[in-house]
Amino acid sequence: MSTKFKKTPIPPNIRKKASTIVSHALKNMEYKNGINQLEKYRRLYSFDDKLLYALGLIYDHRGMQISGQFYSQEESVKISMQQKNKAKCYFKSAEEIFRDILNRDSENVYALFRFGVLSELDGQYRKAIKFKLKAYRIGMKDKNKRIPLLIGFTYLKMGKKREAEKWIKKELKL
Repeated sequence: MSTKFKKTPIPPNIRKKASTIVSHALKNMEYKNGINQLEKYRRLYSFDDKLLYALGLIYDHRGMQISGQFYSQEESVKISMQQKNKAKCYFKSAEEIFRDILNRDSENVYALFRFGVLSELDGQYRKAIKFKLKAYRIGMKDKNKRIPLLIGFTYLKMGKKREAEKWIKKELKL
């Protein structure tokens, strides 16, 4: 019979350090370092969904960094297969974190939207639209005015120009 080890809640001083690590990693694009530091805390303490989401965001940004998503098209062509596979590992970690959050709170708009972004990066446009639309309908439309534009771009990638135009026009009306 196995018993699951229950982690202690994260103390306020460690939470503050973790928040600083998140801010620094995102601001300076030092994702790998941020992941390493946060994972040390995660092994010891129980993260709430907000901190867990931040870790997932850093994982997905690291994957985009490695896979060339932050570069011009010419530069991203030079990315090796090894780098692409490494990026997939980071995307998978981010996906697991967002799925974990959604298992507890199926209407977490931030996790839904990032799950949609990861699906799009993987070429799963229908799945991406499903998650992005759900995030938009639940309430992200009030929190992030760029969502209609991003939904429109996903529709463009799917070749659905009318649907893309509808969402892009929503963006312009905001």
